[in-house]
Amino acid sequence: MRKCLAVAVLAVVSAASGQYVEATILLPDSLGGMACPDALAYSTAEDVMYVGGSGCVIAIDCATGERIARIPAGPDINTMCYNSEDNKVYVANRGSSRVTVIDCATNQVIAQVRVGTGPAFFCYNPTSNTVFCSSPESDSIAVIDGVTDSVVAMLEVNEPNRLCHNSIGNKVYCAYGSGLAIIDGTTNSIIGTIRAARSTSRMCHNIADDKLYCSTGLWHNWVWVVDGETDSLLGAVIVGQYSFGMCYNEMMNKVYCTNVWSDDVSVIDGATDSVVATIHVGDMPTQLVTIPGTPNVCCANGRSHDVALLDGIGDTLITRLSVGDEPSALCCREGEPEVYCASRFDAVVSVIDARSNSVTGQVVVGDAPVAVCYNPDDRKAYVASSVERGTVTVIDGRTNRVLARPSTGRQARALCYNPTSGQVYCASAGSDSVFVIDGASDSVTARIEVGPGPRDICCSSSQNKVYCANELDSSVSVIDCATNAVIATVELPYPPWDICHNPVENMLYCVSTRSDTAVVIDCASDSLVAMFDVEGGTPYALACDPVVNKVYCANVGTNELTVIDGSSNQVLALIPVWLYPAAVGCLPERGRVYTANVRECNVSVIDAAGDSLVATISDVEYPGAMYCSPVSDLVYVANYGVETEPVVRCSSVTVIDALTNSVIVVLPTGLMPIALAGNPDESRVYAANLRGSSVTVIRDSLTVGTGEMRLKAKVGRMNQTICRGVLMYQPTANSSELTAALLDITGRKVMDLQPGESDIRHLAPGVYFVREEGSRGQGLNRLTAPARTQSEGQSVRKVVIQR
Repeated sequence: MRKCLAVAVLAVVSAASGQYVEATILLPDSLGGMACPDALAYSTAEDVMYVGGSGCVIAIDCATGERIARIPAGPDINTMCYNSEDNKVYVANRGSSRVTVIDCATNQVIAQVRVGTGPAFFCYNPTSNTVFCSSPESDSIAVIDGVTDSVVAMLEVNEPNRLCHNSIGNKVYCAYGSGLAIIDGTTNSIIGTIRAARSTSRMCHNIADDKLYCSTGLWHNWVWVVDGETDSLLGAVIVGQYSFGMCYNEMMNKVYCTNVWSDDVSVIDGATDSVVATIHVGDMPTQLVTIPGTPNVCCANGRSHDVALLDGIGDTLITRLSVGDEPSALCCREGEPEVYCASRFDAVVSVIDARSNSVTGQVVVGDAPVAVCYNPDDRKAYVASSVERGTVTVIDGRTNRVLARPSTGRQARALCYNPTSGQVYCASAGSDSVFVIDGASDSVTARIEVGPGPRDICCSSSQNKVYCANELDSSVSVIDCATNAVIATVELPYPPWDICHNPVENMLYCVSTRSDTAVVIDCASDSLVAMFDVEGGTPYALACDPVVNKVYCANVGTNELTVIDGSSNQVLALIPVWLYPAAVGCLPERGRVYTANVRECNVSVIDAAGDSLVATISDVEYPGAMYCSPVSDLVYVANYGVETEPVVRCSSVTVIDALTNSVIVVLPTGLMPIALAGNPDESRVYAANLRGSSVTVIRDSLTVGTGEMRLKAKVGRMNQTICRGVLMYQPTANSSELTAALLDITGRKVMDLQPGESDIRHLAPGVYFVREEGSRGQGLNRLTAPARTQSEGQSVRKVVIQR
């Protein structure tokens, strides 16, 4: 018999300090990975559009529409401006006290200028070739020389805000509190102030009549008018609710103002200072820009995710064009009637042609990853993007290197891996299809048309089938993975929201947020076999525990967890948890179930045997996803965060020790982690960051091993050892009636075990259970909770196969 070394941890081990962020993988590639693009600047010399977002600036060649550079330009980028004299772009790093300067000829950072704390807004003065930068946190305005990139003046202004240049008088105006500071552009000194009864927000200068127009922002519905020659207040123009964005149309001598709460744009005649038209444009209009070479104006509507094109002659709406999620910045290409629109939450830049009044292209500057899964056979992770031109990023599970990015249709929603066929399935809501990716070649091998609006997807590996829930026609498409064809469609009474598979009974469970009814589909016959009330309000998330053969349904309407018996499909219990349980997970070996409660910012711990709440864990922030690791007995909770200006806070992953019900660490991630998946081979967990355009890789440094295979156990007697593809099994008792089997994580038997050596080289890496059964056993078709094993004559122990 060959000698083997058993590698195990027999005592309860705390994982504290063992978890750390190993890597951040930017998506889609080396020229992307931006989160929340919020600023645009255009280089006339290079015909290049610069996009500023989280931590970098992406340069786009306007002639080809291609990304040509990714420039590390400091943290918290939200505004930029262009120096036309020296061909430079200035970037405000609001989370610091610096301004980053980019040379547009080389796309390199050439300087970092120290200014006030929290630089927020820019204004370029072409007359004096200076850049003005306001810093509200330090009550200062820095004046930067355009040639030397050095600060030549520092002005004190109380909470300075937006800036605007008056080219006629070479003056710069700065909005603050309830007034304007007037700065001489030649001497760079404050020469006066204008007091107003209400706060000022954004400004534009009417060059034909030398007047300054100032919107008054939140709660107000008028625009201040200032005489540019005398710097005196001329009066106010009544506009819509919450006057915000401003622009001046020189060709028509008109001023445009967006009214955020009345969803319209006020058109002001520059000569008479009277409103000549009010144009309804869309939901929550914010930004405005005049289109070069035309009398027309473009308006970005933040909540309706589109832009409105306005006729400057007739003051009417020409059309509305869909762009990305929450358009946040507009900028024009000089000499061409083209507008570039950055969409904050889709991380795309749309190109709008005013000649054809259409969107002619989109440049992806970052992904919006929404789903992640792991392939243990090929040791790869897959991350699905929900952007318009959807892709799946394939990541090497050993090296964290991006291997491929196969195209998978628009607006991916879900992923699953089928170990029987070795394929990954991606549900694409925008294409009404499921795309099949070969696990070995990383290429799309099939596109399967399913019902409209596929939302969720899961696998029955024993049947070699994949089930796709179609939200828009209330159905489930059944895919035969041998042929990659739809072999059945199961009609549902309500639009499906979440589905899960119970491998013990080979049943599919489906719930809808529009009904309290759960639907059960037999995966052998692909027919609907049961419907019952989950007895909770607004079922939202499902999970199955094969050890106790129960299905759990989290109900966000009543803040309860419904416990369903997998054998009878009867509701066993309703367990009160905390507010808005939006995710549910299980640790079968530990007999624990978890719900992530969004609005209470905590996690509920439920005992699977007793169907009772046993603990509540804090230190989470708006949790949006959960992964329970059976290898390390850790629970990972993705803290989706809450959107605040100017950034999203609380984006992190909380790691919980299941043995002690305590938080061991909170790890920072990219913006808004929305999905989690585990890689047991390398003890990694992947967090897909929706707004971060990235994947955070979390590593557990306490996993140990030797040789080609490793074994890790937390508790119990060690009676099995793995070495070089061989499982050394020793029974716990000498009995001729004792039988044993090896089962996978779903509870499916993969092989019988005899005392001594068993060749397991054909098995995929992952978590398995060695199950012994005595004369009182009930068969090997289902697992039994460890707490009950002694009384029922059964023993269940975990082994982990890793290569």
